[in-house]
Amino acid sequence: MELTLEQHEVLATGGNVRVTVDGLDCVVLRSDIFERVAKILGEDWTHDEMRLALARSSEGNGWDEPEMAVYDQHP
Repeated sequence: MELTLEQHEVLATGGNVRVTVDGLDCVVLRSDIFERVAKILGEDWTHDEMRLALARSSEGNGWDEPEMAVYDQHP
């Protein structure tokens, strides 16, 4: 896979690049960032366990407050 200069610049600044590989949506990111995320999430979590952890984190941080509903609306 080859990346554009713009995509290289995004990765260099710690961002991520979305690509499609054989019809699969993928995200490319630097390995150091991946390792940090893997440490936080662990490698043996199921998709459902990660969704539950995210939901709990959102609740704990106030994202379930009624005032935050405006952020659920997309233009």
